[in-house]
Amino acid sequence: MLVNGYPTTVFTSQNTCVYNPTVIANAEETAVGEDKLFTIQLRDGLLFDDGSPITAKDYVFSLLLQASPAMRALGGLPADLSHLTGFEGYATEQTEVFSGVRLLGDLSFSLQLKKEMVPYFYEKAFLMVGPYPMAVLAPGAEVVDTGEGAKLKPALTAELLQQTILDPVTGYLVRPVPGSGPYKLTSFHDESGEASFEMNPHFLGNHEGRKPAITSLKFIHASGDAALAALKNGSIDILHKVVDGKLIERGLKMDKVNYAPYARRGFAFFAFDAQNGVGASKAVRQAFAYCVDAVKIAQEYTQGFGWPVYGDYGFGHWAIAQAAGANAISELPSLDGASFSAFDALPLHHYEVHLSRAAALLDNDGWGFNADGETYKAGQVRHRKTDQGLAPLAFNWLQPEGSKLSELAQKIIEENCKRVGIQLKVTKVSQQAFFESYYGREPKGFDLYLLASNFGPAYDPYYTFMNPKGMAYSQGQADESLLALAKALRETPEGDTQLFVQRFMDYQKAYNDVLPTVPVYSNIYVDLYRNDIYNYRPANHNSAANTILYATR
Repeated sequence: MLVNGYPTTVFTSQNTCVYNPTVIANAEETAVGEDKLFTIQLRDGLLFDDGSPITAKDYVFSLLLQASPAMRALGGLPADLSHLTGFEGYATEQTEVFSGVRLLGDLSFSLQLKKEMVPYFYEKAFLMVGPYPMAVLAPGAEVVDTGEGAKLKPALTAELLQQTILDPVTGYLVRPVPGSGPYKLTSFHDESGEASFEMNPHFLGNHEGRKPAITSLKFIHASGDAALAALKNGSIDILHKVVDGKLIERGLKMDKVNYAPYARRGFAFFAFDAQNGVGASKAVRQAFAYCVDAVKIAQEYTQGFGWPVYGDYGFGHWAIAQAAGANAISELPSLDGASFSAFDALPLHHYEVHLSRAAALLDNDGWGFNADGETYKAGQVRHRKTDQGLAPLAFNWLQPEGSKLSELAQKIIEENCKRVGIQLKVTKVSQQAFFESYYGREPKGFDLYLLASNFGPAYDPYYTFMNPKGMAYSQGQADESLLALAKALRETPEGDTQLFVQRFMDYQKAYNDVLPTVPVYSNIYVDLYRNDIYNYRPANHNSAANTILYATR
């Protein structure tokens, strides 16, 4: 986000997506049957950081690249642009033409939204696209408008992208040059992760015309005591997204150091394979929730800076504060749980530890037998009779190696699960294998995952449930009532925040009952920074890159 700029639309807040006036001179909306056609006229004078011109071709190329089947052949996943007409045919190589994308001139292009995608509360997010340098990523290629849509001539190949994107020295993935953002990359060291940036002199500003005031940046990895020591002696100016409560407490007491708290737009949760595992039963998911001591997990893992949540949200979502009538995090008198309790003032059921309720749910769901088919007794593993015989109430829990959160949660909930007859079978794999399994690939056969995830500014749970590349917990989890509420939420007319909050809460209440996941906690982040840095306000911005853009020294 530092080196890529000039998106056509931007989130000015979590509930407002607007055209970027620095980029767009004019945008017109017309009807094409029941579809919506948006014709975009770019401003003249946009440049990459090497001084080369940015034109409509770079925006159209960006879409053709992201949706290209060559991305899949390369081992990646094409972007889901299914809101645009013609995406499926282009992404599956049925045609070389992307019919919903047109190149109309040097500074003009159009996007056609499918009728089933509107109305949509975040409608302008569908139009968000930034420029990529075609001359670098596809040298010799040309964007051609056929009259029926845009295409690349010649078409992209995996071999070409392997060279221009994935080459370990010159590939755009590790050397994004030229870029279009407020800063340009000057160096990157793959092993250490260190990256250096300088101000891009050609950058015209973000959507508010803001340009960098800080001329150079250096990103380094630092953690724990070493990070605090570096902050204290001035070799580090900003520690970003500190979550360890002990470090936060120590940082708050340091001289010449300020802090900026902001709520996480995400949460930690247990996810199930709701298609194949024992978690396909709502009663089992609810019983499991009554075994999870979310208060203790949150307290111990975040050291006092995280609290339980009971729905599909994080504390940083604007609708949560609005529904609860709570203040912004930065306005709270303190950062402790008592002050933060306003963000938990939602009419949702709290799944606090309650083993007798868990046992009753499991009894009523048929899990009343032991391994011999006799009546279940405490201390045994519950079983249920099926057409294939007795099935054990056992979760195959996949954990990433070295996950402190998983290890802590297992220690806290294992005894509770055992006492109600739930067996936990734990397997540990690499982080890469964990996510490959979670996203529906290998290894298979696991039905319980614990992880944390953040939401984007465009909160759209319907997309999560319906996305064919969706997360493990969405596979087969087709509760019609929940799906209908998620669909109604996304179809809230743009700008109607009151209706969105109402539908948001309707959805959360249903989610709280159905429990496609068992939410655990959300938390706050704290950035610690030297007191000679001014106007550093991450709570006011949607990204670290935009926060830096407003900071001064």
